[in-house]
Amino acid sequence: MTTFDPIVFPPASPGTIPLIAALPNISQGNLTIDGSNAGVILDGSGMTAGTGGLRITSSGNVVRGLQIIHFSGEGVQISGGAQNNTIGGNRLVGSGPLGQGNLISGNDPHGITIIGSGAVSNTVVGNYIGTNVSGTVEFGNVFDGVKIESSYNQVGGATPGERNLISGNGDNGVRITGSDARNNAIRGNLIGTDASGTVALGNAGSGVLLADDAQNNTIGGITANERNVISGNSEGVHIGVQKTDQPAHHNLIIGNYIGTDSSGAAAIGNHVGVQICDGSADNTVGGSTAGERNVIAGSRKSGVHLCGGAVRNRIIGNYLGTDASGTTGLGNAEGVGIQANSQQNTIGPGNLIAYNAIDGVWIRGASSIFNTVTRNAIHSNTALGMNNVDGGNQELPPPILKDMAGGNIITGTACANCTVEVFSDFQDEGGVYEGSTTADGSGNFSYNKPGGFTGPNLTATATNAVGNTSEFSSPVKARYFAYLPLALR
Repeated sequence: MTTFDPIVFPPASPGTIPLIAALPNISQGNLTIDGSNAGVILDGSGMTAGTGGLRITSSGNVVRGLQIIHFSGEGVQISGGAQNNTIGGNRLVGSGPLGQGNLISGNDPHGITIIGSGAVSNTVVGNYIGTNVSGTVEFGNVFDGVKIESSYNQVGGATPGERNLISGNGDNGVRITGSDARNNAIRGNLIGTDASGTVALGNAGSGVLLADDAQNNTIGGITANERNVISGNSEGVHIGVQKTDQPAHHNLIIGNYIGTDSSGAAAIGNHVGVQICDGSADNTVGGSTAGERNVIAGSRKSGVHLCGGAVRNRIIGNYLGTDASGTTGLGNAEGVGIQANSQQNTIGPGNLIAYNAIDGVWIRGASSIFNTVTRNAIHSNTALGMNNVDGGNQELPPPILKDMAGGNIITGTACANCTVEVFSDFQDEGGVYEGSTTADGSGNFSYNKPGGFTGPNLTATATNAVGNTSEFSSPVKARYFAYLPLALR
């Protein structure tokens, strides 16, 4: 173990080690470099171009409590067959400026890289990556805060002291790329805010980028401590292609606050909340439980944007445009935008899409087809709840609602053999999903809600056999209803 003496390197007045030659690789293994009770700055500004900081090529090492700055290479590089290394620790343990956490900032190109198929099962916890030591001012690495091109690594931890702050970097907060990038977990971090989680300190690119055949990675988790706050960035989460022609597949985005502060109550918007593009397929945003729900709000463009041939992605159970309680509007420009040959995507069930500045769901273009929007709560959007335009979803005609029988049966016509979903709303969207039925071969349908409907207006959508979902129908008045909660009016 290498431990720094706090008398020589006092925590309150950190001492600088100005390096002029490359440090030797950490190749032996099971070494701990511990500055957690001291103040130690490794400054690489005097080294030759292209010389990085700590290079780890062995396993079982721990690096904690250091400030690693101004290297003209990665601040920390883990490569080769390096496994089970830990960069950082608990910031609440130790008397140094960040306890066991490291400051890794001002390096060119990246703060931390984990590269190579053998560099697996490494952990990055409790660090400030791209900020100053107080976590309030940008001190960005030139490109990415953390770059991962390997598998089974974890960035972030299960306690507040193990949460990384990854902000202020010149490109992405976290980049996960390449065919070796499998089964990594990004959990419990602040990505794009200051240390308080209340002020934007954005990364210039995406908060998290998944690209170039990255698969089966998880961003977030089902508990509050696993939640990432990904806010204030150009894009919150971007799934797509960067350098190869291979898109990213089968990744999971769950339980995050994307575009809000750490309380989920105020907006710190990204330009786009979650963007899935470039043929990326079979990714999932959200899930069926409250813990899997993402809150996606404050986006200057879409909360979720599907483009460039994105196919078979699922957007499930999220709040799009509200705070974490689902009752206060924080908005996006659009809740969900689908365009540019994006097909066979599913929006729902269980999304709340509300208070967006334009449309709740917007599907544009003759090549953006077979997208199914099902069993969501869509209300209080400024323009339309659902907007199929320029051939989007083949502009499938919405149902025509006719009349009610006895106050609890709604009838109408839709496309033959289509699934008809019935909603109630205070206006003309779909604030409450009431249930579904199927139109017959002539397009006639009826839906019976024995207990009566929830709200004063009824609307409906139709979905045909190939998955296109229509806009909402024109509303009709319900004869008997229970008034909707104020949040839906």
